[in-house]
Amino acid sequence: MEKANNMMTDNDMMCWHALYTAPKSEHKLMQRLNAAGYTTYCPMQAVFVKWKGHTRKVITPLFSGCLFVAGNVAEVASLASSQKAAILLDKEGKSLSIEAGKAELPAKFAQLLMMKLITEELLDTVTSRAKENSRLRMNYNFHASMDAPIHRLLNALEPGTYLPPHRHTGKEETYLVLRGSLLAFFYDDAGNVTDKVCLNPSEGKYGLEIPSNTWHSIIALESGTVIFEIKKGLYQPLPSEDLASWGSSDF
Repeated sequence: MEKANNMMTDNDMMCWHALYTAPKSEHKLMQRLNAAGYTTYCPMQAVFVKWKGHTRKVITPLFSGCLFVAGNVAEVASLASSQKAAILLDKEGKSLSIEAGKAELPAKFAQLLMMKLITEELLDTVTSRAKENSRLRMNYNFHASMDAPIHRLLNALEPGTYLPPHRHTGKEETYLVLRGSLLAFFYDDAGNVTDKVCLNPSEGKYGLEIPSNTWHSIIALESGTVIFEIKKGLYQPLPSEDLASWGSSDF
């Protein structure tokens, strides 16, 4: 058990476990954990609310329903369960623990909350949606909005989908094949094929970066093909001059 220590500073490194309880029950749970000898921490924030025509400042938990406790994970889990609380788990089902001082703990926790894990389950989900789509492809965006300066997305591609020859003026584009395989074609201004590249992770060919202003198209060679695509935002529909006149415009 990690004993409560009033002498610790905000920069002292500790291993914290994240607990979840009912919102507005954080203080009561902290009191019970402190009484049992545990070191706890609940980051707070000031918010301003309007009540009967007046604005007042209220101090509330930064992460509603969440607080942090240092100590043996098994002991903490047992005590939390008895208090109708639970230890938060990561994607692998392990206790969500963070090595940090109090000063940096909120930022590290927030970063974990924003982290997005690419799993086989996610690839299967996007692939399933691509198969159901009439165009046989489907995006899964990681960027928060179409105005984001960098666009990061999964693109699930099924054999038969058609991405016509096009280019991105002033934008490089990167493809990383997460599974499956695809064939990328490159063209000159007249539509002649200048190069082609087969990407297949099982053959050690994982991805490519396409220079800006380069005519290209791709086709999926296997069902279940998914690429991770990175390119500069903001999103704008391709202008007609960036869609090859010698290729179909059905984008």
